[in-house]
Amino acid sequence: PVTFTIKIMAVNEIPECGSIGALSVLENSVTGSSVGTIAGAGLIEDPDDPPDALTMSITAGNGGSFFAISGNDIVTTGNPLDYERTDGPQFSLNIHVVETSTADQLSVDCPVTVNIVDVDEPTTFGGAGFTRTVDENISPE
Repeated sequence: PVTFTIKIMAVNEIPECGSIGALSVLENSVTGSSVGTIAGAGLIEDPDDPPDALTMSITAGNGGSFFAISGNDIVTTGNPLDYERTDGPQFSLNIHVVETSTADQLSVDCPVTVNIVDVDEPTTFGGAGFTRTVDENISPE
């Protein structure tokens, strides 16, 4: 009898986007507020065993630099998120993910949607004040 030895080699696999879904953040959130976790089990991850180290960056959809990556989260930056004045109540971000612990550095682009949630804000008047003149003895209608 002839004996064969078959060796199965592991192949480096590309990172996966997973199912992040839409994230939300309140307008006027303080700097560093977490918008949501984007990496980990079922989210952006590397399917290799053991998983390779990943580096993530926002490469599109962040025109006002409102968001940044911190660890496994998207966080707010110092630029104010104003539902009524920003680029829109919704941002379509592109997260570029690169394996940094392998020579071939496989990468993938993952879409992430961030919704800005409107907060009821008190009405303010600009200028020195507000004056309205009303004639006396007028009956209310």
